[in-house]
Amino acid sequence: MSVMTTTLLEASNVSYHYCDNNRALANVNLKFTKGTRSVVLGANGAGKSTLFMLLNGLYRPSSGKILFDGKPLEYTTKELKRVRSSIGVLFQDPDAQLISASLREDVSFGPMNLGLNRLLIKERVNAALAATRLEDLADRPVHSLSYGQKKRAGIAGLLAMQPEVLILDEPTAGLDKRSQQEFFYLLEQLMAHNGVTIILSTHDIDLAYSWADQVYVLDGGKVVAHCDRANFASEFPKFAGHGFIPPQVIELYLALKEKGVIPHGQEPPRCLNELAQIIKSDKFRKGDALSHIFAHENPNGNRDRAHRRMDCDSVHNCHDHGQSLVHTGALCDPNGIQVHAHIDKGDE
Repeated sequence: MSVMTTTLLEASNVSYHYCDNNRALANVNLKFTKGTRSVVLGANGAGKSTLFMLLNGLYRPSSGKILFDGKPLEYTTKELKRVRSSIGVLFQDPDAQLISASLREDVSFGPMNLGLNRLLIKERVNAALAATRLEDLADRPVHSLSYGQKKRAGIAGLLAMQPEVLILDEPTAGLDKRSQQEFFYLLEQLMAHNGVTIILSTHDIDLAYSWADQVYVLDGGKVVAHCDRANFASEFPKFAGHGFIPPQVIELYLALKEKGVIPHGQEPPRCLNELAQIIKSDKFRKGDALSHIFAHENPNGNRDRAHRRMDCDSVHNCHDHGQSLVHTGALCDPNGIQVHAHIDKGDE
């Protein structure tokens, strides 16, 4: 049975020059399908932030078109108001997004500008705070929030506008591993319950590999590569020409395959958790050193932690013989990405 896909947001032959005639983007073509996860991968200065400003209508292309829901953006006040309520952008620095005294006031700002009545504004604000687990901090001054809480506060302000698309500029910058885990749990909930389309930028190739449905690579203001999830394992190593080393899990997978450890025909894993499941499977070569590690019995007769806890709700570090298997991206399960984390309402 075929699955219908709808292009919700598109850049068509878009170029952009700053007023000093410095070219930021050149003939960029991208399509983002409704209800999917997309990553724009690129080094600093590649043009990712400029692209996101264009997608939201904050910048106007020097040439080319931005299309939303099949229609070219019109840069009238009325149209831009509509577009920016449907396409929310989370800036890399959360302090640039939080402008009010208290969290509740800040989340209320967008709906108030839409001219909604007071009751509807209150409903939207409460729903956004609940979705981001910030209800208990609603009346706290925004400057007193932790960095991770500020990131979630920025998301809350966007959710109150009930957007169809969330564009996130380097959302994991400055977050520790636990906060990253909680942040991606929030994104998964938004996709599952709100049907939000998510586009994020990063220079973390491991994150892009483990999380996205599709990836675009920007280099020097141009789209130099694009691939869908089905082709990640074969295409990602080719990104080396643009300054990216292959994802760690792919390097390990290929090394094990070359040694004959991984069975032929095995689908490449998306993350270390999936690789661990392959190693623990019946197809894995018995007697191999790694197989012995994952079947290791500790002095108490219990399975080693690396065997017991390499499931989808594990934390990032699984230790065995003093070594650490570090999960470098969003946590995933064999059917895709599913983050399982408890979001702490307190300080992060």
